[in-house]
This record gives sequence, structure tokens and C-alpha cells, in this order.
Amino acid sequence: MIFKYPQLLDKFKSKILFAFSSLLATGVDYSVFLFLVWNAFTPVNAHYISASIGMMVNFIVHNKFVFDRSRKLYIAFIMSTLVSVLGIVIGGQFLLLLQNFTILNAHPYLAKIIVSGLIFFYNFYLKRFAFEKRLV
Repeated sequence: MIFKYPQLLDKFKSKILFAFSSLLATGVDYSVFLFLVWNAFTPVNAHYISASIGMMVNFIVHNKFVFDRSRKLYIAFIMSTLVSVLGIVIGGQFLLLLQNFTILNAHPYLAKIIVSGLIFFYNFYLKRFAFEKRLV
């Protein structure tokens, strides 16, 4: 059996690039989130603001470095924004749910980490569709 390393690399390349771009956007998101929480915003409201800023950073990086856009820029932007907004709302609801656990209510950054992990794959596949017209 012949091992097809280039094909394997191609399968993971976009996920790796997506992960690195997500780390950048997540760094921005978390920095804003922590700043807002430390300045008396509720974790859910801080999430909505910080995730929206992270969403814009993500779009710029995805468009430049991650996906091979096969749609017009404005269509990719609208679709990517819709995916992100839905992800932000779902994340906010998960964050609200996780606040029922005492440890996560006392440490909202832990809840935010859990939410980010849950939303990662949702974002990857639907944003790939928004930029490249494909899910897999």
C-alpha cells in the first residue's frame, strides 16, 4: 500500500491554517472579553462584544490566508458573518448554561474556553462553505 502523504497534508492544511487564524482571533476575542468582564460587564454581554470583534479579525485572516475564495467578496462576507453571528449566539447560550456551574460562574474564562472548543468545528465547516462553496 502506498502512503499518500501529500494528500494527507492537503486534508489537514486548511484545518491547521484555520486553527492558527482562530488562535489569533481568539486571542483578540479573549483579551477584549477579559477586559470587559474585569470592567463590570456580564460574561454573556462581554462575549457578544468580544466575539464580534474576533469575528471581524477572523474574516480578514480567512479571506487572505486560509480559504481559496470562490465566491464574490461581498457574498463570502455576508455568509461568513451569518455563520459567525449564529455561532456567537449559540456560544452565548452555552455560556449562559455553563454559568449554572459554580466553578465556571466564578471563572468565566474557563466557560469561554469550553464554548470556543465547541464552536470551532461548526465555524470551520460552515465558513469553508461560505468561502469555497464546499463543506468537506
